[in-house]
Amino acid sequence: MPVIGINWPVANKLSLLHILTSYIAISSALNNNWGWADLENPIKSNLLDINYLDDAIWVAGEADTIYVSEDEGATWSRRSSEFGDRYSWNGLSFLNATRGWVVGSYGLVLHTLDGGRSWTQQLSHVEIDPAAPSLNYNAVHHVAGLSWCGAFVVGDAGNIFSTGDGGATWTQQVSKTAEDLMTLFFASTTTGWAAGRNGVLLSTADAGENWVVQEPSGGTWTRFSLFFTTEDRGWAVGEAGGLVWTNSSGAQWNVLPSCTVKDLYGVVVDPQHTNHTT
Repeated sequence: MPVIGINWPVANKLSLLHILTSYIAISSALNNNWGWADLENPIKSNLLDINYLDDAIWVAGEADTIYVSEDEGATWSRRSSEFGDRYSWNGLSFLNATRGWVVGSYGLVLHTLDGGRSWTQQLSHVEIDPAAPSLNYNAVHHVAGLSWCGAFVVGDAGNIFSTGDGGATWTQQVSKTAEDLMTLFFASTTTGWAAGRNGVLLSTADAGENWVVQEPSGGTWTRFSLFFTTEDRGWAVGEAGGLVWTNSSGAQWNVLPSCTVKDLYGVVVDPQHTNHTT
């Protein structure tokens, strides 16, 4: 099993960074050096997203994979959607221990109010719920829950949808791109970013009313995950071990060595311990 993140001199005190490939690793910083430790991982499917909330780590992936750990990865509990192994979950977002969303194959968006023990379908073309809006067979790749009522999802062909009523209704937004959008992140209720294929990067400062296409920097590889600790400072990971960071709200990205050529699908940074310098 590969190990990544050894001796990154450009990072100080970035005390908790999770990066997903097909396994789980946690890094901790001692002075200026990085070390990675593989977590005990009973999950056999490829993992596609991670959500770190308080003491809980949520992961999602192929073959109806949804797991949660409440002890920093020592043990894992499965939260099946009951849709079957042919469905993959590309993204998930939890607001607290009970309320969250997962998104994935065939445009499916599911919502839970009981910590993943049961799921309600909200957005899809799949004829399980004829009242659900349609994404025309396009996959949904990521979801960002902002409040009890507000959330955004992104997907193929530049699709961005938002809800202000907890997912009862969804509104399509104008993204100004036809590129597949693989990830999004909001640093506040108004300021967010979306990214995806060919290095495409969008930003909004008004809760998605307007999306601006930013010039790509740091390479045109596909971004699979974004994470910001402030409205200025953020990280992106993706295709072939791509790893970049910004302290200019995404206007300029700086390349970091990830020490792997594997695709990286998720990144989460502890906002309490970041002192990132070039």
